[in-house]
Amino acid sequence: PASLRDFPLPSGEETIGDLLDTTYVDQTVRTRIELPALAAAGVAWDPFDRVRLAATLQWAGWEAVDDLELAFADTSLADAIPLDYENAWSLRLGAEVRHSSALFIRVGFAREGSPAPTVGVGPILPDANRNAISAGLGIVRGGFAFDFAWRVAFLEDREGVALPESVDVDGVYGGTEYRLAIGVSRDL
Repeated sequence: PASLRDFPLPSGEETIGDLLDTTYVDQTVRTRIELPALAAAGVAWDPFDRVRLAATLQWAGWEAVDDLELAFADTSLADAIPLDYENAWSLRLGAEVRHSSALFIRVGFAREGSPAPTVGVGPILPDANRNAISAGLGIVRGGFAFDFAWRVAFLEDREGVALPESVDVDGVYGGTEYRLAIGVSRDL
């Protein structure tokens, strides 16, 4: 943010903005993150004709993700953002109504835990626990299945740090996440 650019560095001779403008200008940067191992168990139940209820509990092994390494074109600028993630759990609930053999209506709810400790939450990765709702539609035509889904997740407000090296809470981060998914499949 612009207000952070005027913040003086410990030397007192230059600001964060001065450092950014002289050090990171016109730099190509690459990063890579390995996603965690996942384990999930679920159940589905058809309590009525044409209605299916489902629940899934998922564990994600985020503790294996220690940092986010940044590789700049200028190799002297190599840096890593410490993450120190923790394992996280998610619970997902859903329902599907089979209107006909060609039309499926779906709704869902998810409660997803954040793997990020307070020092791992900031403007680069503003993660938090979240509640999500979703809706979808499945259509079968001419041997093809068309699936459409919309999801909105509400991240809880979460305290975090402005800079990765900080240990003191600097701000509150939150957000809303939107996803649209479209799928086409065919049995061969």
